[in-house]
Amino acid sequence: MYCAIEDLKERYPLKLLTDCASETDELTQEAVEIIETAIKDSSAELDIYLYSYALSVPYPEIIVRLCAEMTINNLLKRVEAENESYSLRQKWIERMTDMLKREDISFASPGENKPERKTLFVSDPPRGW
Repeated sequence: MYCAIEDLKERYPLKLLTDCASETDELTQEAVEIIETAIKDSSAELDIYLYSYALSVPYPEIIVRLCAEMTINNLLKRVEAENESYSLRQKWIERMTDMLKREDISFASPGENKPERKTLFVSDPPRGW
């Protein structure tokens, strides 16, 4: 998997991503299972785009972030909480996956020259999430 629950916690209040309410701010076991399944699904989807890249662990931060954002959107769709934040995130995800598909992103180390791919410095998605 390209991200973990901790990566999601940095980006979104997880209680809002599931319909498994608890009395405290802690996630229920059912909520954890739902989130972990969503992470596995997003990772499997990313595998489609990353098959031609030679990635090593730890994964590049942009891949961790992309997986986390995909997972958040999948969970928002599950609880029917699609909103402007969802739409902005979805546009960024589509842009990133399209660039991965075209191999417009290089994960080369600084100073390493990989002429067969364009090196792209990926910017943050729009603010306001």
